[in-house]
Amino acid sequence: MGQSTGYLRPDFQQMTRDIVGERAAEEAAARAEELKDAGFWGRVGAGATSEYTKAGLGLLNAYADLTGDKKFSRDLMSARRIEQAREGAIPQGESIFERSAQGAMTSLTTQAPMMALSALTGSSVPVLAQAAIQQFGDSYSEGRAGGLSGTAATARAIPMAAAEVFFERFGMTKALAGLKAHIAKYGVDSVPKYVAQAIASEIPPELATTATQYLVDVIPGIGLNKNPSLTDLYKQLEETLRQTVLQAGVTAGGTVAITKGAQKAGEA
Repeated sequence: MGQSTGYLRPDFQQMTRDIVGERAAEEAAARAEELKDAGFWGRVGAGATSEYTKAGLGLLNAYADLTGDKKFSRDLMSARRIEQAREGAIPQGESIFERSAQGAMTSLTTQAPMMALSALTGSSVPVLAQAAIQQFGDSYSEGRAGGLSGTAATARAIPMAAAEVFFERFGMTKALAGLKAHIAKYGVDSVPKYVAQAIASEIPPELATTATQYLVDVIPGIGLNKNPSLTDLYKQLEETLRQTVLQAGVTAGGTVAITKGAQKAGEA
């Protein structure tokens, strides 16, 4: 009777199979088995793949909602749910430092190509463009999966992406964009000091990004965080600090090594 009238009581709805949930559980179990013996970099690679996948699904979901393709939108939200489960099954390090390092290197791996391009071209545009696109796609997909409408998900994703881009303009991104001009003026021997200063300047904007995105996520109507707390914010800021220092250190070391290697190759 409920089906014939287009209405189904909530208690009956709960009795239906959650096919997407079952598929997500199967995929998560398969991912866990696949990575059970994976080393640190294997786990980082799997995490980076998931980050790219979620962002891509989000961009496609935004397109489907914009064009009114409801079936495609539902399929994409299901795919996001499955990928989220797969990502959650990636093994983590035992210590808090190892877990932070894994998160930091996962994030850095997704950014590395555009960071290198920014250093080579002397422009921050590649990094900023990637940050905007990736953050918007992931935030939109996350919002839709969290029950937001397309309009509300967009209203959430835009300030999330804007915060990422605005604060990325400072710190290491700015330093990499200016590295080419710095070397031309002061020489390659000044690079270590230049990058060390960039590490120090990277921390405040990254903390500001985390705080801003946390505040966006508690705004009624578009936020997904229904139980905000200062303790939760502090934990996120603490994790951001650890990951920022790790990312900046690796970026700095790699930049110095590549720059000096290029100089030696040129002398040869």
